[in-house]
Amino acid sequence: FINQIEGVEKTIQQTTIRDLKMTPIDGPWSLEFPARWSNEGTIRIGRLQPWNELTDEETRSFSGSATYRWTFDIPPAKALERRLLDLGDVRDIAEVTVNGHKLSTKWAPPFRWDVSQQTVAGKNQIEIKVTNTWHNRLVYDASLPTADRKTWTYHAPAKDKPLIPSGLIGPVTIQSGALITY
Repeated sequence: FINQIEGVEKTIQQTTIRDLKMTPIDGPWSLEFPARWSNEGTIRIGRLQPWNELTDEETRSFSGSATYRWTFDIPPAKALERRLLDLGDVRDIAEVTVNGHKLSTKWAPPFRWDVSQQTVAGKNQIEIKVTNTWHNRLVYDASLPTADRKTWTYHAPAKDKPLIPSGLIGPVTIQSGALITY
């Protein structure tokens, strides 16, 4: 409907999704860390978890950008069906590519993209590049001899500071349904 607010005309539109289906994207995921910044390189993880909960100490303390990859199958889209990729919890920045189509970069929630045009019936490839702050690496480096450190700053956190959650934490879902606009 049309509403007058302080002399400005605004249109308010209601959108409804009918028959909403949530499809979890559980993995396993391929997670690639850049060379020389992690002992692990590329690892396979069965479920999403914060980087600070991984087993390798240097990887647990990783700061920078790492890339998640996963291939998933979806059925053909129905008439008027829209598909929304929802990454859930991300710490801190996410760049998404679906089937070679780069989508926008997001640095704050909600971490959602309409992927209706990028997905196809059958196999789809998703790539999510996640970048975190450098807090965890600074904490790790504070515990190392000066010659072995990879980072520095004037006011680094102490070596006994807790690591903060980083990476793609999820849950990741594809939400699909018929779009109805009034």
